[in-house]
Amino acid sequence: MSVQTEKQPMSMKNLAIMIMTFILPLAILLFPTNELFTPQIRLYLVITLFAILTFIFAT
Repeated sequence: MSVQTEKQPMSMKNLAIMIMTFILPLAILLFPTNELFTPQIRLYLVITLFAILTFIFAT
């Protein structure tokens, strides 16, 4: 059995939300690391922020 779905054009709001969901966590990767803000903490923040934004915007 196959399910047919209609393709709907993506709205500008949904596109902006998708871009924010990916750009904000990736922006954290641009922060320099030091003794306090280690690469492991930076990666943890990126993954956590991505998960939070994904749950908030339900993308």
